[in-house]
Amino acid sequence: MLNPPEPKTYSVDIPGGDSNIDLTEALMGDTAYKNRNQEFTMVVPDLEDEHTFEERKTEVSNYIHGRVFDYRLTMDPGYVYHGRFTVEENPHEAYSSGILGIFKIKVDADPYKSKGKMTFNLNATGGKMFRLPSGRKKVHPVIECKLPCSVQFKNKITRFGAGSYRLNNVLFE
Repeated sequence: MLNPPEPKTYSVDIPGGDSNIDLTEALMGDTAYKNRNQEFTMVVPDLEDEHTFEERKTEVSNYIHGRVFDYRLTMDPGYVYHGRFTVEENPHEAYSSGILGIFKIKVDADPYKSKGKMTFNLNATGGKMFRLPSGRKKVHPVIECKLPCSVQFKNKITRFGAGSYRLNNVLFE
């Protein structure tokens, strides 16, 4: 199950008054979220003995334990997650008749999933307007121009020469 991230909420009790004041959106104007805690159970079938299981678990641990990766899940196609992986140690009782080994992978993941890096090749000759899709996370886009161009965002026009620019004054929401 892929649960959504838990919202970070903050409220202040009013002494002697009814209810409280919800300050959740007060600082940033939007709700912030805690990291996602994801857990996956890995099953290693057809093992010769417990040593074979330890070898497989060590291979996985050497590759991902403690590291940060972008990753995709087959149950949520089209989206990319980002997080730090840990491999949970299981006692040897995890073996069933010596043919099956089980261990868990935990991920401390960013709250937002994304569509990954998206590239749009646009020809705006003649002043065409484009609407670019964005997810829930706020993003500063990067624009690459082969020739000088102008970008209009919220009625403000910015001119660029040829090159690559991160638009810090533009925030996709």
